[in-house]
Amino acid sequence: MDKNSFVLYSDYLEHFEMLPDEEAGQLIKMILCYVSGSKVDLEYLSPAAKMAFSFIKSQLDRDMKAYEIKCNKNRENGKLGGRPKKPTGFIENQMDNKKPTGFIENPTDTDTDIDTETDDDNQKYKKGFEEFWKAYPRKVDKGNAYKKYQARLNDGYSDAELLTAATNYANQCQRDKTETKFIKHPKTFLSDTMPFTDFLDNRTQEPAKTFRKGENPFI
Repeated sequence: MDKNSFVLYSDYLEHFEMLPDEEAGQLIKMILCYVSGSKVDLEYLSPAAKMAFSFIKSQLDRDMKAYEIKCNKNRENGKLGGRPKKPTGFIENQMDNKKPTGFIENPTDTDTDIDTETDDDNQKYKKGFEEFWKAYPRKVDKGNAYKKYQARLNDGYSDAELLTAATNYANQCQRDKTETKFIKHPKTFLSDTMPFTDFLDNRTQEPAKTFRKGENPFI
């Protein structure tokens, strides 16, 4: 698939700062070769530069996967007559619309927000989102999660796909006994970088265990 641009994230700077200028230049050259499909010869990179490249390559691969999925969705929508109409689920308070900051959301949430299943209870949400919310392993900031959910529907993803991603992620968190503070906020899980796509494949997930009322599933 032809693509003549890619995203270079600002947090890569910490990798480059650990390298001398010459090695940093070699690293950026290898990155450009990789994304353009040219031959990548890591023989000339130092061990530190090779390690940095491996981290950056993983993110590049995930971005490309998300890009291809989105392109495929757009092609399918085109065959059906265009992009789906924007869903309407509840009336948003125009004063609450936040301007984009330009920063990418932190994929690991360690903030001190109080998780609750009852925030924004006065809002009305569509059935598909309520099912997603019920399955998702962390209940916080429901209003913004809903906005991201709607954005992904606009991208062409279905309610069923988003529910599958939430269920698979919840099963993984349960198997790994992930602490709640390290579970992604739902708005981050559904963010524009689309980490939820890692949980859209058809691999078999282990069934979730049943816990007694009051028992913590993450210990």
